[in-house]
Amino acid sequence: MTRGQSETLGYVLVFSLIMLTVGTVYVAGFESIDDAQQDAQVDNMGRAFDVLADNVRDNHRYGAPRRATEIKLGDGSLGFRTVPAVRFEVTEPGTTRNATFPGPNATVDALTYRSGDAEVVYSGGAVIRARGDRATMASPPRWVADETETVVPIVLTNAGQPDRSLGGPNTLLVRSRVQSRTVSAFAPRTADHVTVNVTVTSAYAEAWSRYFESEGFENVTDETAAGGVTYQFETARFAVVETQIAVTMQP
Repeated sequence: MTRGQSETLGYVLVFSLIMLTVGTVYVAGFESIDDAQQDAQVDNMGRAFDVLADNVRDNHRYGAPRRATEIKLGDGSLGFRTVPAVRFEVTEPGTTRNATFPGPNATVDALTYRSGDAEVVYSGGAVIRARGDRATMASPPRWVADETETVVPIVLTNAGQPDRSLGGPNTLLVRSRVQSRTVSAFAPRTADHVTVNVTVTSAYAEAWSRYFESEGFENVTDETAAGGVTYQFETARFAVVETQIAVTMQP
């Protein structure tokens, strides 16, 4: 090999190494930008869902007949997912008295935003953020639960078109309208308290489990891997406010 050939080969090798390095940085840089953009969109959607939760709370807690929430979709999509409602089984110790709220086979149409592997969900009065196999409760349901009295709002959202899904970059109005509202109470007759088992069947059971533990509830059945969890607490008086709310999306 001549000196000229050696120099040419060295130049080719150096140039190839430079191009490989530039290509790697280029791809990694754009992947980082995409991840940052998705994180920003999910953060924005989380704030929009917090506003949605406040508006729906106006419906079920303060009796506002209608509310509307503006949501900018970005690159994601917004739709519904039908899931079992949170279930409360109440019993009076030492007796056969019991009650279940809401009624059998009750479901909710959970409003769900998806962008890549990230989701933001409004279900049962709570806002949950998830990415991959991790989920956190960004905004818990506003339950009042203690040893003397417990008042639980049961929010049953119903979509007129549960299979409907709309994609970005549209801005949508999510409208919520009260359909019915029922107040029920369960108090002991001979005992000094009632026992409440609360069961959640959800893809985000682990997030619900952490919430229940933060409230001081006792774990009864933990099947988070299978999407189910049951916790228990005692209270002197139990009441529920069950509200059926129609939810629609309007481009």
